Amino acid sequence: NLTTTPNGVTIVGKWEMELQDYYYASWFCNGSTPTAPKHTEFMIGYAYATSKGKPFIVDTHVYVDGTPRTDGITYAVKVLSNSQLLFTPKGKLTQIPVNEAAYSILNCFGADNFYIFKANLEGDKLSSTSTTGEWGCGLSVTSCTNGLIEYPQMINCRGDGLYIGQEYFNHSAASLCPKDIKIIKPKIINAGRNGIALCCGEDIYIDTPTVDGVSGKAPESAIDLEPEEADGSPLKSYLKNVVIHNATLL
Repeated sequence: NLTTTPNGVTIVGKWEMELQDYYYASWFCNGSTPTAPKHTEFMIGYAYATSKGKPFIVDTHVYVDGTPRTDGITYAVKVLSNSQLLFTPKGKLTQIPVNEAAYSILNCFGADNFYIFKANLEGDKLSSTSTTGEWGCGLSVTSCTNGLIEYPQMINCRGDGLYIGQEYFNHSAASLCPKDIKIIKPKIINAGRNGIALCCGEDIYIDTPTVDGVSGKAPESAIDLEPEEADGSPLKSYLKNVVIHNATLL
């Protein structure tokens, strides 16, 4: 069904735009403000680009709302399988203040074979008035496989800047450890709980991470190795073939 209105385009019948080399967030998310988040429009454009096998370029500042979704997970933007999500210097996702115990700005849950380049994510640590929970994450790498994430930056996240695990708050037995994930030169600034929470994973390679300033909620670690068990799931957490290379922890 190609008839949709949130992106401001009226599509009649089965008309489609000519296939483009790239699709841009600014085509779908124009006018995004803290009071008018555009996560729904963002996902429309991202899903459309992915369906055509083309990269989705985040070329503008998009405010998003990480709240519970119909799949039972709380996030603003969900990474899609077989997708390319690329950020320009002007591209950014900013989480508006929410009263949620646990959420993530960008969540890889269930994705396979994906590429993320220079993600720029800003949390609501400085703007939120909520006293509920401590798990507002920037980038969540959960139950996904074969992913390459290069040069992501997560700043001012209320919880963990980078969370790698099996989605603790998802009560589904489908919660699995992420596998075959490479994260190149992540930068985490002013996280509220941990810079990197490493809770479950197999064949995980993190190259040259930088964590600068963690304060707010215990354990307040630059890198926290934290075994977990997903609520309601019989699956046990484990770490296997995990490498963290050349870390800078400030």
